[in-house]
Amino acid sequence: MKNMLYGLAALLVLQLALAIGLNVTHAGLAGQPPEVALLNLAPGDISRVTISDSDGNSVTLAKAKDAWTLPDRGDFSADQEKVKTMIADLTAAKEGPAVATSKGADKRFKVAENTFERKVVLGPADRPQAVIYLGTAQGTQQVSVRRDGQQDVRRIAFHVYSAPAKTDSWIDRKILEIAPDKIASFAWGDVKLSRVAANADAKAADNGTDSTKSADAGWQMKLAGAASEPVGTDAVTALTGKLADLQITGLADSADKPKDLPTLDLTVTLTDGKTVDLALWKLGDAKYQVAATSAPWPVTLAKGPAEALISAVSDPAFQPPAPEPATTAAPADVTTPGTSGG
Repeated sequence: MKNMLYGLAALLVLQLALAIGLNVTHAGLAGQPPEVALLNLAPGDISRVTISDSDGNSVTLAKAKDAWTLPDRGDFSADQEKVKTMIADLTAAKEGPAVATSKGADKRFKVAENTFERKVVLGPADRPQAVIYLGTAQGTQQVSVRRDGQQDVRRIAFHVYSAPAKTDSWIDRKILEIAPDKIASFAWGDVKLSRVAANADAKAADNGTDSTKSADAGWQMKLAGAASEPVGTDAVTALTGKLADLQITGLADSADKPKDLPTLDLTVTLTDGKTVDLALWKLGDAKYQVAATSAPWPVTLAKGPAEALISAVSDPAFQPPAPEPATTAAPADVTTPGTSGG
């Protein structure tokens, strides 16, 4: 009987010890600091971002007139949604509890001043609003992080892939695209194509509207030294389609144009009266360089879309008609002297 009482007493002591331990643990968890914002900034507070990686790559993004650009590349237009998404994710990020506090942890997690996956400077370099270091992945959709001046290594919901440090990763790849309904005419070489209105005068009379706003009837082609004549819409549709999907692959290494003559020199006049000049040069076997008035820095095109555009302007429908072969009159009958009958 005594043995049973001793056993029950021991069990009671064990339960009390376990309860005390659980209470201490819960108190410790409750005592952990809540998650805090990584940045004390709103998206609208940020107008400049510089991103660097450990390989020496660096890119700067700056807001100009409510649009994000690449100031080191002539204010080339950046991918607006990509920049806005990155800034929204960083300003919304909450720091989790410290994952490391020991000396040298910043290097192990790659968030040290000289050892990092990404260094992100918000604001001007000489007076930044914030400097953060992004390091190794910490599980799904998590990355180690350290703010400049902070000792602890923490983590946030983010990916270093969302903050690339290369210029070409941020460019607006659709900068050369032109919607077909915005095109009024084309010109290259001795060829000019112009959009024409359908029964302009008749529609104006029926609708009481300006004839210049009438629906399109098709296209006319004018060759140098010749009168305008209708041209097949299939060939024009193919050409406008190539311009509507003309995505660039990157920026040229230099702002200088090649010195040789371009493979294609095309001028597009828009319906609002503005013009876009496109000049294409072949660079080796894999790509082309393009200088365009719509892009403040020369760009590169893949071989496929570049040669598809060149092929479109080379359509037989845009070539002058072959000259008709000259006809030679049949020789008249000639009577040989001394052969006439008598």
